Amino acid sequence: MHRLPSHTQDYAEPQQLAFWNAHHDERGFASMHIYHVASGTPVATILRPARTPKGTEVCTVVKHVTKRLREHWPNTRIVWRGDSHYGRVEAMEWAENNGSDYIFGLQGNAVLDAIVAKTADNLRFHHAKSRQEKVRTYTSFSYQASSWKRPRKVVARLECSLQPDGGCNHLDRHAPGGGHPLRRHLAQRPGAVSL
Repeated sequence: MHRLPSHTQDYAEPQQLAFWNAHHDERGFASMHIYHVASGTPVATILRPARTPKGTEVCTVVKHVTKRLREHWPNTRIVWRGDSHYGRVEAMEWAENNGSDYIFGLQGNAVLDAIVAKTADNLRFHHAKSRQEKVRTYTSFSYQASSWKRPRKVVARLECSLQPDGGCNHLDRHAPGGGHPLRRHLAQRPGAVSL
């Protein structure tokens, strides 16, 4: 079986389309780029408004692109990866019910922060005792957001450093087999490979 991981990423470019961007004082759009991770080959580019996509939009893209990929490579394992604004329950559920895998970033919140608090305290302690500028650790747990029908596995990467923002932060994690960072906490399909 071939493995075809996909990565989604937004690039914002101010243009006279879509929504008003007060920061740039003009209208803008953000194109969604989908790449084959191993080769870096573009799979699709979708022009869309410069706003965080809704779950239905993410699900529609995942559904249509998966359908097209399966027409050409029916036995290929598809793994969707994306930052937190792609980690929508609609896309997760569709992937789970249609033979695709995913690794999506999750937006941090007080519940996730509380779950990793003990690990973060332990990391701060070890950082204080070490001579290293930066220390990292990972932890995984089951989590169910209020909008989810069931719990999902989450992997969190914690990093502690002497940077001005200080403290112990949940930052990027690199997924196995690719070099694209994923933000904060990651929701994974049950059975997906984790650290």
